[in-house]
Amino acid sequence: MNARAMLLQVVLAVLALVAAVLVWQRGSAGLPGEVTVLEVSSRALQRVRFDDEARVVELFRDERDAATLWVRLGEQSGELRGNEMAKSLFASVAPLKAVRDLGMQDARKLEEMGLTGSPRKLTLTAAGREHVFTLGARLGEEVPNPYARREDGSVFLLGPSLVPQLESAAAILVDRRMHTFELGEFDAFTVFQGAHSRSFVVRGAPPEPVTVAPQRTPEAPDELARAWLDRVWRLPPRDMLGRGEEPPGGEPEEVFRVEFKRGGRRLGHLTVARGAEGDFFARTEHTAGWVRLLSGVDALAAMAVTVASGS
Repeated sequence: MNARAMLLQVVLAVLALVAAVLVWQRGSAGLPGEVTVLEVSSRALQRVRFDDEARVVELFRDERDAATLWVRLGEQSGELRGNEMAKSLFASVAPLKAVRDLGMQDARKLEEMGLTGSPRKLTLTAAGREHVFTLGARLGEEVPNPYARREDGSVFLLGPSLVPQLESAAAILVDRRMHTFELGEFDAFTVFQGAHSRSFVVRGAPPEPVTVAPQRTPEAPDELARAWLDRVWRLPPRDMLGRGEEPPGGEPEEVFRVEFKRGGRRLGHLTVARGAEGDFFARTEHTAGWVRLLSGVDALAAMAVTVASGS
């Protein structure tokens, strides 16, 4: 999602909030302000689920590492690693807040708010208990509906960002990084291709020039290896497969592998493999599973033979 699309989404969300306040015609005691919809601690919160006509989104903690958050897009999909925005969203609903408490509403007003028969739900699971909120149906193709109805019938006006973020989970809540370290944070790497392997040393870090040289001749820079490493490091992911998911046709066949080190300690790795249908996939120490790559990997795979063998 580019910056213009993100800005448009924020503007539309704000407009939706303004429209909701205008639609709200009945008086309500007190001035608009932040109110608590569900009192739940961040430690007790286990899962956030969003359902609508087109998607299912779930955010949940890793059972072994509370700092790791997983995102599931769809009932049967694998688990993707959540990014910092996903973690921020998860924390923001503990406790769940709203802009205004609109109280109990009659049938006409509920229908006007899009809450009658709406399939859109927000479910928070805390301490093993599910709390389900009905969300208002969309006001239009691009305008989110900020109304939420609690199980006891109370209606609330949510803030403008929660639902749009869940709707755009695939684009903005998934960690699409291949590594958690940067080019320049490793000082050596080894390329494995078939029966061949070759190690290199790296000097420098962007934005300064980076040089790559064979480990056996560290004073003789290898421009071909440097250019190859630069392209490999920038391989863009197309599709992220979830934890435990296999590419179509089963486990892909390894084409080449790169191991990254710093001070003799292994930092991470990158494995590039070809799937049964000809697509290229990659997997690293950070990705949840295989990542489908964009086209153009064939040339890098061919160059890997030269880089790994030195001939």
